[in-house]
Amino acid sequence: MARQNYKNGYYIGDVNDLDERHGKGTYCWDSGARYEGDWYHNDMHGQGTYYYNDGSVYRGDFNHDNREGFAVFTYSDGTRYEGEYRNNKRTGKGTYYYASGARYVGDFVDGNFEGRGNYYWTSGDWYEGEWHNDERNGLGTYHYADGSWVYGEFADSKLVRRIRSSEDASSGNSSSNSNSSRNSNSGSSGNSGNSGSRSTSSQSTQTSGKIRTETYDNGTYTGEFGANGKRHGKGIYRFNSGASFEGNFVNGVRNGHGVYRYADGDKYVGDFVDSNFEGYGKYYWHDGDWFEGEYRKDKRNGLGVYHYADGSWRFNEYRDGEVVRTFLDSDDIEKAVSANIMDEITFNDGVYVGQHREEVQKSGLFGTKKETHYVADGFGKFNCGDGSRYSGNFRDNEQCGYGLYENKKMRLYGNFRGGKVSGVALMIVGDDAYVGELNEHVEFHGHGCLYMGDGDWYDGEWANDKRNGRGTAHFGNGEWAVAEFRNGEIVDVIKRS
Repeated sequence: MARQNYKNGYYIGDVNDLDERHGKGTYCWDSGARYEGDWYHNDMHGQGTYYYNDGSVYRGDFNHDNREGFAVFTYSDGTRYEGEYRNNKRTGKGTYYYASGARYVGDFVDGNFEGRGNYYWTSGDWYEGEWHNDERNGLGTYHYADGSWVYGEFADSKLVRRIRSSEDASSGNSSSNSNSSRNSNSGSSGNSGNSGSRSTSSQSTQTSGKIRTETYDNGTYTGEFGANGKRHGKGIYRFNSGASFEGNFVNGVRNGHGVYRYADGDKYVGDFVDSNFEGYGKYYWHDGDWFEGEYRKDKRNGLGVYHYADGSWRFNEYRDGEVVRTFLDSDDIEKAVSANIMDEITFNDGVYVGQHREEVQKSGLFGTKKETHYVADGFGKFNCGDGSRYSGNFRDNEQCGYGLYENKKMRLYGNFRGGKVSGVALMIVGDDAYVGELNEHVEFHGHGCLYMGDGDWYDGEWANDKRNGRGTAHFGNGEWAVAEFRNGEIVDVIKRS
């Protein structure tokens, strides 16, 4: 423990042999600001708490003096942000709590609401949809406290085009579904979204109880029908092009879980909404590459992992099919491991190999005896004693930063702090997947989406692995319900399909 005096303040804490601030320590500025936490070669680096002279407090990750990673920022006016930072700005997934009780849960870019998010007013109204520059911009749904809603296009937080509302749903009216051919790049389907119009000239019908076969202009359908004569339930649609869809239909369109096979050998397995890839899905290219993650409007949107045919992979954040951020790259890990051949480090009942630093400790009566210790620091791999394994970032012999944790039951791509998962993650357990916030006990906690292998999925708020707060339950048959949950149980149904 040392004290160092500077022109603008003083430091009390650990130093290295070069008298650099290195380890744990506190820096107090003359202005009244203060930082307590990890240091690395004179930089605030690791986990720490920064107390501003106006009373605001930042608790979270630092990267070479920058706020970067996961943090909780409590402002002097009572507002609070919990989520991701990049280059000192709120960027990524997070929740912004207003002192009034209102809150925003969703995507941030450079400190602004940007992407997709939910905003909850104290009045009971709430909005879910697209944002740009802190304003509702794009498609979204405004929900009123009385259970009514309107879906449409917004510009600068004003509704400029009404597409559908609860009044339409109650009266039986619906907007037309006019999906055009989808672009085949970025993993989109490339098929006609309306599954074909019924032929008037070459229609043949074969009825067999609830299952029957009908021929259309662009293909043939075999499966269940509703009372209105539309495809409704389980069925297979075979396109004349050689493509096919097998899964669930609701009123003639693909809704729920299904498999879309392309004539060229590509395949999508996952959730559909109004014939679009929507929810969680896996896309397999015929060349061996494949993707698993979130889709919205036929494009990769949200968190996902792109797997290459050679076995490498990347954990990315997507927006409209494009990569906006790479959290973790298996090539970086493998290169770091192969370039840092060393004696294996043993700690926490496991074995580590990868990037590291050397620490020399002096001992003996006169301090002449030197012992060299290796400390995991950087990219590496850790094989745990229980058979699980972790690949990713390390700091001071602890998992810290983005990494992949695997055991016999699950794969988890996420951000770690002090050896424990923190913030937004992608967890895959069998055919189920969860995308959202987790607590340090690896419990669903905060906002997240749970996608079930049977086609059901839930998008909403969680607390300690249970649905708590407002959320939307989507069912494989295309039905949905917005409800208030408490300890996993429904306490109030706000609206339903």
